[in-house]
Amino acid sequence: MKSHLLEKNICPELINFQMGHWQAGEVPLGHYSALSHVEAINEIVPVLDELFEEVGWKLLKSVIS
Repeated sequence: MKSHLLEKNICPELINFQMGHWQAGEVPLGHYSALSHVEAINEIVPVLDELFEEVGWKLLKSVIS
């Protein structure tokens, strides 16, 4: 997934956000974070949707959504 996101020119900060790969002090969902998780999600979801379609993954309804 990371390789695909890099190929689609998604910035490394958003890839780390998606993958959960953060360093100490970089928690993007903290109240002190300058990263807008709404903007991050809006940028990355279309790319993920494209990837899921390419590999044949299907969306499943979540009990929490």
